[in-house]
Amino acid sequence: MKRNTTLALALACAFTSSAFADTIDLGALVTNQLKQTGKLATIYGGPVPAGTNTSIVFEGTVGGKGLKISPPGAIPDRPNVLLETPIGCAPVGGSSTVEVEGTTTDSTSFNYTDKVETSKEISVTVGYEAFGASASSTVTLGQTQGKENSKGGGTEKSKTWKTSRTIDVPPNRSFDVQFVVTERYLDAVPFTANFVVTGDVSINFLRGQEGYSWVKVTGTQLPPNVIRPGYQQNNRKLAVCRGKARDGTVWLGKSEGMACWMAIAVDNSFIPGIGWSTNDFEILVGAESSVALGDPYASDAYVTPGANPQKVCFAQHNGWSLPGYVRNTECISEWDSKPVRTAKYKILRAPQTGGVVKRVKIDDYLTEAQRTFNLRGVFSGVQAVRGDLRITEGPSCGPTAKTASAVTASAVTTSGLKAPAPAAAATVAPTAATKKLVLAPAKPGTKALPAAATVQNVTPVVGAEIPKK
Repeated sequence: MKRNTTLALALACAFTSSAFADTIDLGALVTNQLKQTGKLATIYGGPVPAGTNTSIVFEGTVGGKGLKISPPGAIPDRPNVLLETPIGCAPVGGSSTVEVEGTTTDSTSFNYTDKVETSKEISVTVGYEAFGASASSTVTLGQTQGKENSKGGGTEKSKTWKTSRTIDVPPNRSFDVQFVVTERYLDAVPFTANFVVTGDVSINFLRGQEGYSWVKVTGTQLPPNVIRPGYQQNNRKLAVCRGKARDGTVWLGKSEGMACWMAIAVDNSFIPGIGWSTNDFEILVGAESSVALGDPYASDAYVTPGANPQKVCFAQHNGWSLPGYVRNTECISEWDSKPVRTAKYKILRAPQTGGVVKRVKIDDYLTEAQRTFNLRGVFSGVQAVRGDLRITEGPSCGPTAKTASAVTASAVTTSGLKAPAPAAAATVAPTAATKKLVLAPAKPGTKALPAAATVQNVTPVVGAEIPKK
């Protein structure tokens, strides 16, 4: 079972060479494989000149190939005493109807020890086998406040156990009654999950004096060659970025780290507009030597490509130079979560030349094995395999009391145990001679009665499998 999701990654060329490090940058995987196979030069059309900075923008998909758990040779099981109660020890004998009703939860849990650098959360589903059955697990790969994480997940499934049993209890005799669920469990068992990337990729080759390109920000650092023509208080350098509003419209803004701040101005004296930020954005890269600013009416203004072309401007505000976009005769930028509007601004002029951009399908240049990466982790799970009503004779009480050790197992199985009551019997009030007893939850760590004391096996009602929260 596979689930594919769109993934956009902006990647720089200077990464580590290990594709299976504890922290995995998918950009390193693609870039290093293209270098090692000589395909980067093939895409460029010849040897890549020295000093060329390469940025990769990947907008394909990630799919799960599979997940292999390495369980021990034999999966252990353990008895879980769910319910219990003692009955009897009355001077007058009688019948007792024991009612059993309880719930257990089967669960699986995946904890990824390897981490992945991405620009936003993505979810991929991989198939696996555990406890002798096939299933699937969804892993969430994402970035939270600059820290990489790989969140596994898991599932939960309830099992409801319900039955009844009538017992004839002689005078001054007692029975111990338990409902025991036998569970198979795995704890912190290693696993390896395999994933593969596929789809289109744009590769930007930028040399010394060549021009601007938009690169998707990913991981925990900005890509190389970010230009920072803007600045605000304390001379903090500002880069030019662009992100999307909720309606999908792209807006220009400012960035000095892992967020892009943008603003929309409204022609209303009561509502001047709004400012907001996003960590899902692109940033402008190029050579600093190509950067030149001009007056608002310069004929060679740089205009962004795409469906919503905009001029990059720098609002001259409070002695600062805030990146933004031109609307009519004003520069709109962001400050303090509000728009700054001013007719005093400068525009970014177009560079003399542009970088070389190649768009290819990565599948045409790398084999599936070269596009595959692994994540390691540990798996834990528990599964209820059967439920047993167990009854054993306890010590006698009253004037003829004797110890439990003197009672044989054969006596337990023949001591007046009646057949299970019909299903309709549960709705009929017990007679005066019959006591209705509901088993109570057992204390944690209660020792289970021996399996030989089983008088009835119970089949549970299985609930729907739901993802863990």
